[in-house]
Parts: sequence; structure tokens; C-alpha cells
Amino acid sequence: MCLSKLMIAVLLGLGTFCVSVGQEDGATKRADKKAERMKARALDTLSKRQLKKYEAIGLTDEQKKSFKSVFEKHVEAFMASKAEVEKVASKEQKATYLKTLKSAKADGLKPIDAKKKAVEAMGLDADKAESFKAAMKETEKTNKMIRSDLEALMTDAQKALLKPQGSKKGGKEKNDAAIE
Repeated sequence: MCLSKLMIAVLLGLGTFCVSVGQEDGATKRADKKAERMKARALDTLSKRQLKKYEAIGLTDEQKKSFKSVFEKHVEAFMASKAEVEKVASKEQKATYLKTLKSAKADGLKPIDAKKKAVEAMGLDADKAESFKAAMKETEKTNKMIRSDLEALMTDAQKALLKPQGSKKGGKEKNDAAIE
């Protein structure tokens, strides 16, 4: 009788163990699926936004495919930098930052001064402001890597048509003479 009770206790213990392991596997699978969905969404956002920027320079279908491979290469860094920004600032604070930055640049402030003014307008404490600045630097670094890889896939004529960084007008008018 004692042996049968021991066997039952062992079986019940194993059953509990199997159920808890199964539940952990299910949670892990759900988390993995969610991460994959987020990665796919980020890749889609990155692709659409960047392809729209480069639409005017006449990309070939082959270049568009190559661009997508560049996006796939950098999507992890893109997601990480975006997550860092989201940890520090709310949507409203980010909107305030962008609005103030755009206004400050339109007023003729230098980019560094415009960024300082925009961060101040967000209303973050000193630690969060420093964290936000660091996260934005990481985002800018990621964007530079993407831009560099994309420009490596372009012809010289296409590069000449690009809108110079930080300019209000596209580079086409200035660079028409360089193409001809």
C-alpha cells in the first residue's frame, strides 16, 4: 500500500512538472511570436519610410530588393534604438521634441542648439534628459549606418539627386549641373 501511494505521489509530481514545463514552453513560444511580429512590423516601417525617401531618384527593382536586404541587416539595431527612446520618453514628449526641433530649425538655430531647446521643451528631469540624448545618438548612429549602406548601392547620378542632410530644399536643383 505504501508503495502504491509513493508511486501515485511520484506520478502526480511528474504530471505537475510536465504541465509547468509545457506552460513555460507555451509562454516562450508566444513571446517569440510576438518578437517576430514586432520585428516584421519594424522592418516594414523601416522599408516603407526609407524607400519613400529614395523614390524620387529612380531606383531599379534590383536596387529596391538590395535596399530591403540592408533594412533586414539593420532592423535589430533599429528596434533597439527605438526601444531605448521609448523607455525614456512618452509619445507626447517625443511629439513635443519633434515639433520644437522643427520650429527651432525653421527659426535658424544651429542643429545642436535646436536639439538642446527641443530636449528642454520635453520637460524631462536631468537623468532622463541625458538618457534621451544618448538614445537619440544611438538612433542617429543606426540611421547613418543604414544611409551609408544604401548609398553604396546607388549610382553617382542617383546620389547627386539626394536631398542633402539638414537642407530644406532637395539637392536636385543644385546638382543638375553636376549630372549634365
